Amino acid sequence: MQPHLSDVSIVDPELKQERKPVQTFNTVEDLQSCSVIDRLIAHRSSWTKLKLDVAWILRFITYLRNKVNARSTTKVGCIEVSELQLAETVILRHVQRQCFLAEFNEIAASKGKGK
Repeated sequence: MQPHLSDVSIVDPELKQERKPVQTFNTVEDLQSCSVIDRLIAHRSSWTKLKLDVAWILRFITYLRNKVNARSTTKVGCIEVSELQLAETVILRHVQRQCFLAEFNEIAASKGKGK
């Protein structure tokens, strides 16, 4: 005999589904302000692990670009020291651009006037 829906309790823990918060973006600026690097910085408490995560992301981006451009050079295996150094540079530039946005804008404006 099959159970009927009326036999199932609403408070049954197997039926309850956990609600996950959904992040919505109202403008393009909101979307850009919540970058992948910002999320990783908030998620990782270790500088080494943060660099490693960014290095893997950069390797994946390189892989996708090579695939689109029909290049066959792809790195496999462990992350290399040069990739970790590039990841560190990317993280530092990102943080500097956030902290010194006014200075970056002034430099960009002065370069535009000089041309």
